[in-house]
Amino acid sequence: MKNAGRLRLSCILYFPLLMARPSELAVGGQAVIEGVMMRGKAGYAIAVRRPDGKIVIKEEKKIPWHTKYKWLGFPLIRGVSVLLEAMVVGFKALEYSANVAMDENPGEKEEEIPTLSRGHMILTFFVSFLFGIGLFVVLPNLVTQFLTYNEAGTPVLFHIIAGIIRMGIFLLYIVLISMFKDIKRVFEYHGAEHKTIHAYEAENELTVENVKQHSRFHPRCGTSFILTVMIVSIFVFALVTGVIVQFWPGFIAYPVWLQKLILIPVHILAMMPVAGLSYEVNRRCAKTMDSPVTKAIITPGLWFQRLTTREPDGSQMEVGITSLKKTLELGDV
Repeated sequence: MKNAGRLRLSCILYFPLLMARPSELAVGGQAVIEGVMMRGKAGYAIAVRRPDGKIVIKEEKKIPWHTKYKWLGFPLIRGVSVLLEAMVVGFKALEYSANVAMDENPGEKEEEIPTLSRGHMILTFFVSFLFGIGLFVVLPNLVTQFLTYNEAGTPVLFHIIAGIIRMGIFLLYIVLISMFKDIKRVFEYHGAEHKTIHAYEAENELTVENVKQHSRFHPRCGTSFILTVMIVSIFVFALVTGVIVQFWPGFIAYPVWLQKLILIPVHILAMMPVAGLSYEVNRRCAKTMDSPVTKAIITPGLWFQRLTTREPDGSQMEVGITSLKKTLELGDV
């Protein structure tokens, strides 16, 4: 269990990348600690390689929330639903993979893989969530204010600057966490996930040799969604601030610290409509992949994947293949 603390830190650092990964693909995926989670319409499967080299698989049949509850399938609402569900499932997969990766006793049975208590899991989830919100919502706002831009006075200019700062923080964050050995390997498994899905979509037999031939970049990668969120948030945050200033008499005369106590929590709540709008944009792009406009929108995401994916080795691709095959066995894909 000596690696537990290191792996827990890796989960917290990697979780912000899972906070904006909704997907409505027939098959989608997510890299986890020493493994890959693949998800279809009937459920998901997680394949993780233990320290002794054995691949452990966990599967679960699961109907998506927006399919099970029709009202969650309405435009704008469905984006929020898919995002929240992706966060919950993604964190569960990440937590499971960390538990498997810390299993240092090859003699243990699979059902005896060490696990954290539910209370510890919930605490880790909220610490990770607050870390992501603080880093990508609160910090850019405060930095922009520190640069003497006034949010209440010029909301549009303020949030354009804050958006640029947010993107800079995000890129720096990716570069820094990629220096961690565990995160670097997660990025390699991310590449394995993409290559495996490419091979499946090309109707190739799922073998390491076939998967190896495909690109580690995927035009419908959920991580690219983060860039859409950052752009949409500029307009939504500016609109929300403008409405508050317009219809709250005397707000602009409040001390800056009081304005921030009101505006920052409102911006955090506004992440829900941001997610809903961003999801609709990406959903539309997924249906018009050959459009010049769509290609212009997804190209920055492909550039971004050069940071969040690495070339996987054969053993990592084997894990991706194992996960996808098990997902396909669940049916209705």
